[in-house]
Amino acid sequence: VSFSLGIDGGNINKHASSMAKKHTDVESQMFKSMGRATIEEEDDEDAKEYKDAVVQNPQSAEARVKYGSWLFTMRQDYDGAEREYRAATSIDPACAEARYNLAVLLDTIRKDYNRAEIEYKKTIELDPKHLAARNNYAVLLEQTHNDFAAAAEQYKAALAANPNDV
Repeated sequence: VSFSLGIDGGNINKHASSMAKKHTDVESQMFKSMGRATIEEEDDEDAKEYKDAVVQNPQSAEARVKYGSWLFTMRQDYDGAEREYRAATSIDPACAEARYNLAVLLDTIRKDYNRAEIEYKKTIELDPKHLAARNNYAVLLEQTHNDFAAAAEQYKAALAANPNDV
């Protein structure tokens, strides 16, 4: 069940807060709750869609990557996201996006730079034109290993592989 206040979801909290200022405390809580309820309902619908895709086809690396990405970005459920990315790499070891997303999680959330480096390297091996993987790997090399020469090589390779994308 969904309801609409005649505004888009991105502005609903701002609208609810401004409306709340015009009303009593009880009414304020009602307007704020309405905004949260709409966003939570949309999140629940998205979650159901991604979960259903995994349930319907548990051997789909793509479905697992998408669900993992949703868990990562929308719910900040990093354990769940890591579980889905690892499942995707088990299903399809050549899935560059699963490896890349796992590398990002290991790098930025877990701070496990050694394992992140392994996954960035695998991503680049699978997809030498993966600009984001090369860039992130270069940053990792700079910041964790102080290996500016290796980082420069990654930047050069990214430029060579993607001259129109940089």
